[in-house]
Amino acid sequence: MSGTQVVDRAQDVSVAVHVQEPGLTTVTVVGELDHSSESVLTAALAEAWDAWPESVTVDLREVTFVNARGLACLLRTSRTRSARGARLVLQCRPGLVARLLVLVGLARHVEEVLATDPAPARLELVSTPGPDGATPAPTRPRLSAVRATGAEPVQPGAYPGLRALPTPVVDRPATAAGPSTTPPPSRCPAAAGRAALVALDRALAGAGGDVECTRRAVLDHVLQAVPGAQHSSLTTTAARRSQGDTMSSSAAAADLAALQRRSGEGPVLDCIRAEAEVYTRDLHADQRWPLLARRAARGAAHSLLTFRLEHEGQRLGALSMHSDRSDAFGTDARELAGQLAARAATGLGNAQLRRALHRAVASRDVIGQAKGILMARHGLTADQAFDVLAQVSQQRNTPVVDLAEALARTGQL
Repeated sequence: MSGTQVVDRAQDVSVAVHVQEPGLTTVTVVGELDHSSESVLTAALAEAWDAWPESVTVDLREVTFVNARGLACLLRTSRTRSARGARLVLQCRPGLVARLLVLVGLARHVEEVLATDPAPARLELVSTPGPDGATPAPTRPRLSAVRATGAEPVQPGAYPGLRALPTPVVDRPATAAGPSTTPPPSRCPAAAGRAALVALDRALAGAGGDVECTRRAVLDHVLQAVPGAQHSSLTTTAARRSQGDTMSSSAAAADLAALQRRSGEGPVLDCIRAEAEVYTRDLHADQRWPLLARRAARGAAHSLLTFRLEHEGQRLGALSMHSDRSDAFGTDARELAGQLAARAATGLGNAQLRRALHRAVASRDVIGQAKGILMARHGLTADQAFDVLAQVSQQRNTPVVDLAEALARTGQL
């Protein structure tokens, strides 16, 4: 159902949010957009993005002035659009506002409108009662809502300071099926997918760059986000692209990972070695892994969906999810799972890099301490002290950092 709601009204600006249909939202701005009214637009845009629309149009055709605060607000909503993968359109008249939008880097969103003044919207004014419960006079009311109604349009001059806001019209062919059956944004696959990706980003950020916390966050999130997923596991890559250690969300997932390791075959190994994605509708009837199918025949696992985790050309492992019923993952579920796996690979790769950097810094510190001990004890230079550590490392077949730690801890080499 279409509808319009004014989020707030400042002294020199009116802002309205209009939802024409699920996924399409228009924010209309009338007046001056500056430091005193920027918060009004910020609140309106926040409300618009909260509905997870596929497209947001900011109608600036009736904006007479915009300063740096207003431009900063529009830049923030452009970054929000980028994070959510949605579409953003900034409608404006040719002139100063359009030139400013281009100058600050918003040219790709600008849509100049050359048409004459749009038809007024059908609006109903709702005033906010004052502290004493009385309704204020409509000379310059503070609006709490403006609803689309079937009444006549607001007549010019009926309420000083209130300007009719244009209602966006979406051309859509009429059908005999009656009203649109488009699901609301919360049930729209595209909107749900974007919400799942943002939620995963937040979970990865909450992991703080810790590898184990990152793996756990991924496992928990895919179970919540992917329809049909009942169990999940994340397996890292060991030497020669073999199956490394596995973190699982349940005992059933751990058992299945162990079966693949013992069998030497299965979707996880296929993904680590060659395939980017492997899906089987029913493991028990799949002939690609006969040994695994026989060993798993008594288990509950049926549908399996596995993705390779790859970051910057490095194969990190595989993310696997499975269900206790056959054919559990539809097309939308597999597409969403693939997007989550790609985002998870980035998070896991960054976490592993962070761990490696911490280890490198720690190793450098302890090697420096060991070199200092040798330099002070034997009168060596820094290069000579490191050569001594390297020579002993080769003789004992022990990493230099381990020798340095022992020397720093015990004073003995």
